[in-house]
Amino acid sequence: MIEFLKNWCEGIMISVFITVIIEMLVPEGNIKKYVRVIIGVYMVFIILNPIISGIDKFDIDNILEFDRNYKTQETSVSNDDILSLYSKAMETDIKEKFDNIKDITIVFSENLEEIENIEIIIHDGETKVNEIKDYIKENYQVSENIISIIS
Repeated sequence: MIEFLKNWCEGIMISVFITVIIEMLVPEGNIKKYVRVIIGVYMVFIILNPIISGIDKFDIDNILEFDRNYKTQETSVSNDDILSLYSKAMETDIKEKFDNIKDITIVFSENLEEIENIEIIIHDGETKVNEIKDYIKENYQVSENIISIIS
């Protein structure tokens, strides 16, 4: 890539040098305007030539396929990360609300759209089973039959 840029810059410098010499040799008058236009077109062609010649090497299908694969990969990783963060936040919230909780396990459906099961293990002692179930039902909109509390 650097070799390409080096050659491109050398080509531009040589063409600038040639155009300066041509402009100095052309006498003043009407013809000088036309020579400047031709030199301008020549310079534009020299500058754009690598870009124009690179378009036929440019394979848009491969780039679009790469983009689709990248987005799919990014989305699947993002779903796992989001699921993990949501699960951890839910566990932390419930543990902070109730101090007698030892462990929480949350199981999501295959399509990751809903919670299938919540299993809560509480310490032996004061049991707040109904309070815990009511809190989870209200805050996370889940059915009471998927919540199981083990003491």
